[in-house]
Amino acid sequence: YTGLVGRVPAPGAAAPADTGFEPAVALSLGNLPGSPSVAKDVHARGRGWNPLRRVRLSTRQAFQAAFAGGLAIVVGKAISEQRYYWAVIAAFVAFTGTATRSETVIKAGHRVLGTLLGIIAGIGLAHLTTGHSLLALTLIVVSMSTGFYLVKVSYAYMIFFVTIMVAQMYTLLHEFSAHLLLLRLEETAAGALVGILVSLLFLPTSTRDTVNSARAELFGALTELLEGVALRFEGAAVEDADPDALAREVDHRLRALALVARPLTRPMVWRNDPSYLRERLRVYAATARRARVLVPLASAATSTAT
Repeated sequence: YTGLVGRVPAPGAAAPADTGFEPAVALSLGNLPGSPSVAKDVHARGRGWNPLRRVRLSTRQAFQAAFAGGLAIVVGKAISEQRYYWAVIAAFVAFTGTATRSETVIKAGHRVLGTLLGIIAGIGLAHLTTGHSLLALTLIVVSMSTGFYLVKVSYAYMIFFVTIMVAQMYTLLHEFSAHLLLLRLEETAAGALVGILVSLLFLPTSTRDTVNSARAELFGALTELLEGVALRFEGAAVEDADPDALAREVDHRLRALALVARPLTRPMVWRNDPSYLRERLRVYAATARRARVLVPLASAATSTAT
């Protein structure tokens, strides 16, 4: 380090801050925003007289989560008076990070699937770690780390490792039993089913409506980009038409469209053609890619450009 300091010249004066840059999207907790940011202006399906149909998405989801939580308490207590909170958690989590009914159904299904597979693995591992506290603690730490690492790939992976972690915790507390884990599966399935029914029947946000809204926003961003490119070719200043900023907006809108359309690319959604939708998404991506080709040309354009 001292040798490097002697060879590297001292830095010069700091360059003035560029106040002209405006990000196309604001981060949320360090991550790109999810589908709720796209569906926030989409009205819920249902009767036109329903006063809750046109309220903000966050308000509708608050009503959905409260309604689902109340039903999950009733159903969960019918299964177990002590462990009904597992059903409430499953019903509530189905609405976190989701915006449309298809996303809610998929997330609830992933929770049940991850719990089922995690129970199978948890029972087998519990017999291996019984009486070995250090091994059980190590498996808990590894499960936590792996689960949160893979949550971006699939929510089912995280629940799989969380279920293994829960099984190991009960092993350390000397309360482990296969019956307890099966009870967890029953409560989780009941809560997930409640969440699915509420998302489909009570203030549902249509996935297709959200996709149509995101597609319209992409077309609007593409229109502004092409108009901005044309203005730059005509000699407009960067302040009047910044192709780079407009291209960032197109990228953001394209990502948002792909995000909300993801459930429709699966054959599990009713009355849907996944292959057709994937082809349309490729067309939209190709359109945005061809529009971005003009950006470096427009950025260097002058009033004499042809």
